[in-house]
Amino acid sequence: MTVSIEVEDEAWSALPGLAELARSAVEAALAGAGLADTHCVVAILFTDDESIAQINAEWRGKDKPTNVLSFPTPEDMPVPAGEARPLGDIVLAR
Repeated sequence: MTVSIEVEDEAWSALPGLAELARSAVEAALAGAGLADTHCVVAILFTDDESIAQINAEWRGKDKPTNVLSFPTPEDMPVPAGEARPLGDIVLAR
């Protein structure tokens, strides 16, 4: 499992161990779903209200901020042999 983490809003940096906490949360979710040993990748973006409002408007047609957005990868998306299956993206606003 790979967890790709991007911190766009530096205010998130005030939280000690943010990356480790995010990875632990993904691991726990996968374990709970019976996918603990899956060769997969999850992307998490830590951003602010302004950025998440723009993403929310673009992808959901809702012109306002929200605390979290998730974009699951379609299950029928083909994955080349040997490559990690992308599970999707998660966007969190502070």
